[in-house]
Amino acid sequence: MFPDKFKLSRGYTLLFSILIMIFIFSVTVSFFSITRKESSLSSAVHESLYALYAADTGMECAQYYDPAPSLTTPLSLLCGDSVVVETPWTTPNAGEFVSTFVIFFTEENQSCARVTLKKRYDINGNLKSSIESRGYNLGESPECPINHPAVVERALRLTY
Repeated sequence: MFPDKFKLSRGYTLLFSILIMIFIFSVTVSFFSITRKESSLSSAVHESLYALYAADTGMECAQYYDPAPSLTTPLSLLCGDSVVVETPWTTPNAGEFVSTFVIFFTEENQSCARVTLKKRYDINGNLKSSIESRGYNLGESPECPINHPAVVERALRLTY
């Protein structure tokens, strides 16, 4: 009924369709793999920004409330969602004054910042200040940061 030419070419259509299906499947798997990686990267950047904004806000707050040379009274400030914080000055080294405080931000996330304000007199008698603010994407009272594998830390330092 069919010529011999058609008998030899039987099965190629099935083989060709299987190859096309394998190609489409591999492209689909690659697409979903890339999408999953991009989604996790986007989430990491999002959490990193919370930590960076917390560190920046902590630094701005410490800079705003930076006291004059009166280093005998405790530093008193109001930042973010935190209530007034009274942090005493400590003197770990001669001529150096250090105050450390924690700020919590709870509007949309549980971020926090741990801020260290250092003051010291240089050899000319001028008062120099240094602020180190470490922001975290997760923080719950009284811990900043909480002990969690998803905690991201970003730090900023300002010396003036």
